[in-house]
Order: sequence, then structure tokens, then C-alpha cells
Amino acid sequence: MSLKNPVSTRVQFFSNFSRVSPDSSMMNVVFYDQALTKIPGLKTWLKKFDLQIPLQAGEALKSAPSLEKTIQKIFETQTPFIEGRTRFYAVGGGTVGDFVGFLSSTFLQGVDLIHVPTTWISAMDSAHGGRTGLNAAGVKNILSTFHPAKEAWIIQDFFRNQKGARLQEALGDAARMALLDATVWKASGVSGKKPVTWSPERLWKLLPIVIEAKLRLVRLDPLGTKGTLSVLGLGQTLGHALESAHGISHGKALGVGLFFALWVSWCEGLLSSERFFALEHVLSGHWGLSLSQLDSLRMERYRAAGYILRDKKAIASGEIQFIGLSEIGRPEHLVIPIDDLLDHLDGMWS
Repeated sequence: MSLKNPVSTRVQFFSNFSRVSPDSSMMNVVFYDQALTKIPGLKTWLKKFDLQIPLQAGEALKSAPSLEKTIQKIFETQTPFIEGRTRFYAVGGGTVGDFVGFLSSTFLQGVDLIHVPTTWISAMDSAHGGRTGLNAAGVKNILSTFHPAKEAWIIQDFFRNQKGARLQEALGDAARMALLDATVWKASGVSGKKPVTWSPERLWKLLPIVIEAKLRLVRLDPLGTKGTLSVLGLGQTLGHALESAHGISHGKALGVGLFFALWVSWCEGLLSSERFFALEHVLSGHWGLSLSQLDSLRMERYRAAGYILRDKKAIASGEIQFIGLSEIGRPEHLVIPIDDLLDHLDGMWS
């Protein structure tokens, strides 16, 4: 199965990694999350590539020192690289994809990139759209380039055993796309009264629909210059702040961020009280998102303001571009003064 993507040649789905091989006419360099080598058969598969570079996944990877260290490691192999005949593969989650994406966009003035996402979140989101990113000065993805991958390989072997916390992590991103796209909402089955029980098999079936929903947005604005892709910021205004402030996982932070997006949408009059509580119930009852640890994530107004204003969504002095929701599939662009947004945040904390 494959999906067409205007900024990635193909999104292909495979049942196992043994059925896919790199292009033998290219110099194939695979960068992989070293924790993945526990997966049976993966070490053998990695030997199909001309050069294998292990990486330690995590936000610390996305830094200038890590970039220099990795380039040094590449040159130490004395591998001959030819412009136009070199291809980089990013095998790992979002941090590996962001890092290798940035590296591939700058190495030899840019080399071909193939994403092989190995986490639910990276398969749904970061592997598609062409954005790369490094962190600096405490700000996520402040150094970025636009470098679309030639292909994205979605391989089921990497997802079969991602249950429990790993599966729960992914539900924030899936819920975000369901709120943004009525097709995903319907396919997810969250409209019923009976709570949805999520499993790797169920999420795998939903995965192509989630990816296609993102690609629909990308097709409308491939270069991100029209503002269409900004709706993907639903839940991220607070989510990114919580990630930076507390070092919590992306999925957990986004889950809280989605609750906040609904809260602000209600405060700003986009949602009725009845609809707000109904959607809040769906997030907790069907998607398993929780505000149970909200008190531990609370931060002072000045700290919250600092993180939010440093984010890409700050559009003017003291104003934030915020993505709200008026109904499933109907995101709304809001411009909210930072003081008003912090008032809304204080309201949610209390």
C-alpha cells in the first residue's frame, strides 16, 4: 500500500523490514536508534546498507554538538561520498528523524532522505511534510530546514509490540488529527458510547487514515507559506511549553495541550458548554488522555509566558496565534494577547 505525498515521493507500508531493501545504485547510509537493535532480525537488515551509524535517540541528539560529532563519525569511516549518489535513511522516532533530516539537508549541499519511522508518533506526524529541526537556547526546533524525504517506509515490524505506555503516547497525536479531520474521527470509532479499546492492531489500521489526513493539509500548503499547516499546532501551544519546562514526553504534553485548546475554545466562545464537555469526555474516555497529573505540571505565569512567547506561534509583541476548535474538522485561527491566554491557563489550572 502506498500514499501520494507532494513533498515525499511515496509513503509505503510494509509488513516486515526484511521485504524492503535500499537502492543498490546509491551509497546508502543508515542512521538508526541504537535501542532498536534488540528487535530480532534488525541487525541483519541494517547490514544491507553501505554504512551504519548508531544514534542515541532523545532531545539531546537534536543539538549542534551532536551534529558535529555525527559528521566526524561519518568522516572517520573514510567512506567516499558522491553528490547525487548518496542517500541517508533515518530509522527511529521523531528525534532521529528531525536530526537526520537536518543533517541530510546540509550534508554535501543536500542528499536524498528516506524516513523509516519506528514510533507511532513519528509515523503519524514528523516523517511527513519536510520539516527538520535542531534545538538551541532551550527552544525546540528553532534551527530548521525544509527538506522533503524521497520516501517514507512504514514497517509494521516496528509497531507490533508497541503497547502500554508507547501506545498511549501515540493517542495524543491520533486524537489531534481526529479533532482536525472528520474522516479520522469517524474511522477511529470514538463517536460511540462504548469506550474504544486501543491495541497495536487497531492503531495500525487507523494509521494510513491519519497519515492521509496530514497529507491533505500538506497538499494545500506544501511549503507552509499559506498558513494552512498551522492548524497542526492544535494543542501544541501549551504542549511545547510543558515539554520544555518539565521534560515530559511529547504525547503526554500534547494530551494536556489538547484539553487546553478545548478550554480556550470554550472561553473564547467557539464551543458551547455542552460541546466542550462532550469533547473533553471523548478525549478522556475514548482516547485515554488524562489531566490527572495537572497539578505537577503547573508553572508560574512568567515561566509559561516565556516558553509560549519563544515558540513559533508568537506572531507579534505580546500576541499568540492560537489554534482553537469550533467543531470536529473545523479548526479556528485565533490571535490572543498573552495576558488573556495566561488568564485562560490559570483558569484551567484551578
